Amino acid sequence: YKKGPIVVGKQKKVLDSIRKKPGSSQSDIGRKLKMGRMIVSYHINQLEELGLVEKVKSGRENLIYPSNGHEEMEEGVPAEA
Repeated sequence: YKKGPIVVGKQKKVLDSIRKKPGSSQSDIGRKLKMGRMIVSYHINQLEELGLVEKVKSGRENLIYPSNGHEEMEEGVPAEA
């Protein structure tokens, strides 16, 4: 069993929000959690450095996805013939 980084407080709320609704924008997360844009951006950057989330550029926004297990789940799905 490999232990991951410890995430608490506002970072945990941000991470939980991303896990519940992958592909949310930073603005969506901020509105949902009633946090300012800069605070959300800070926590997402910290979570990205820990390897827990990844940003995907979509137009002018970054969409945020959980990275822990996200790719593994896609690889586990057989391709349709």
